[in-house]
Amino acid sequence: MHPNANASGYYRFALPGDDLDALVTRGYAQLNARERLALANNVRSMVSAGTADVRDVMTLLPRFAGDAERLVALEPMGLVSHVVDDLADARYRSEARAWAGSLYAPRFARLGWTARRNEHGDERLLRRDLASFMTRIARDRAALTRASELGHAYLARGTGRAPRDGQLHPEAVEPELH
Repeated sequence: MHPNANASGYYRFALPGDDLDALVTRGYAQLNARERLALANNVRSMVSAGTADVRDVMTLLPRFAGDAERLVALEPMGLVSHVVDDLADARYRSEARAWAGSLYAPRFARLGWTARRNEHGDERLLRRDLASFMTRIARDRAALTRASELGHAYLARGTGRAPRDGQLHPEAVEPELH
């Protein structure tokens, strides 16, 4: 049972570890999108408030990151960024980045860098956010390489099929990625 049914209350909630785990693992399929977003948001808040240990909630984050609803899928990004940039010891930062990338790489691979015909606006926005996350936080090598190629095409620096004409070519890159 969700402590904020239909996410209609304007309040935060915290759950004991076992209850939180049960809601995310066994009760998740019964939650609507608003409840899933409220749950993901409250998990982040629980960590910020110190009522949940980040190590305990890390196993729950793939469930949120893989959610079909864009806003739910994006909610863990702030906490994951905090883990990578602030909590991970410098010696383990590359492993933390790989873990962060593993949360979103499958979804980003399915979306790709190019919009499909009649694609929903949420998918376009998700692509933008995933591209940013995969390059800035995960520093995924394949994403960085493709972003560099698209940047060169946009700036017309003559790499690949891009002309070397000194003009900007915004059509070379999806508008959401500019």
